[in-house]
Amino acid sequence: MLARDRKMAVIVSSHLLSEMEMMCDRIGIIQGGKLVDVQLVKDFVGTSEKIYALEVNKKEHGLEIIREKFPQSQAVINHLHIEGTFSKEEIPAIVRMLVEADINIYSIKEISKTLEDRFLEVTGREEQ
Repeated sequence: MLARDRKMAVIVSSHLLSEMEMMCDRIGIIQGGKLVDVQLVKDFVGTSEKIYALEVNKKEHGLEIIREKFPQSQAVINHLHIEGTFSKEEIPAIVRMLVEADINIYSIKEISKTLEDRFLEVTGREEQ
């Protein structure tokens, strides 16, 4: 209410990033006593490339195909899925390639990055 109605800034310092993600509209990252970045939470967490999990029947073969055509995807097998970083526009091409290779696709899910995931990417280390 203070920020919205009275145009006041409220600064909260916390290591509980999941709570910060729900409560704040902007995030500032301080590392080593220096301000590293300030962004809107939605911009900081959201990127044009998302992580997708593809449930397929021939994971190893599917992974080979994806890595060959999309080496930047950093695709890996994670339990029942192939997971990789793709743009939304790349998904139809991946589906076509897998189907043409006789690989059954059971599901494709977008995995959202959390504020904590992005924090670790920006700071390059695990939270202490």
